[in-house]
Amino acid sequence: MGRRPAGLLQRPIVPKKTPSAADDPGQVKATITVKQAARAIPMGEQAVRRAVARGELPSVRVGARVLILRKPFCEKFELSLDYDFGEP
Repeated sequence: MGRRPAGLLQRPIVPKKTPSAADDPGQVKATITVKQAARAIPMGEQAVRRAVARGELPSVRVGARVLILRKPFCEKFELSLDYDFGEP
């Protein structure tokens, strides 16, 4: 192995942990899963997916995963923003 240039740290660089909603119980996540949305309202998961596809529920895609924006969902179905959707 080669030598490190002078002046570089000899220990590995560890990225700082960014705070998340899970770190502070007073904060809520900005998105919910399709499964969480379906449990919160009387709709099946497929019906929620169709509502997302029609643009009725604002969402984002992360790869193949669909995440529904929490604030517009709560406003549409008159739920409080701190509604407990449970674990995804």
